[in-house]
Amino acid sequence: YRTPSGLRAKYFDNEGHVIDYAIAATGSHVELVSDEIANVPRFKLTYDVRSTDELAIDFAMAPPGTTQFKHYTGGIVHRVL
Repeated sequence: YRTPSGLRAKYFDNEGHVIDYAIAATGSHVELVSDEIANVPRFKLTYDVRSTDELAIDFAMAPPGTTQFKHYTGGIVHRVL
């Protein structure tokens, strides 16, 4: 959704987690970075369009109090026709 400060996203799951993200997009690269909250890990979800049939996805985490994100999981998805 659009706010005066830019694009935002909100993630909900069936375990009660809610994560608020700021979104930055440039060309074929989209990055969602969670808000900084004291004593809470941060998350970064990145999408990179590699071609019309290929998308790279990366999910990274940063421990509370740090800004250093480390790869957690990800992969490449392919369009199947």
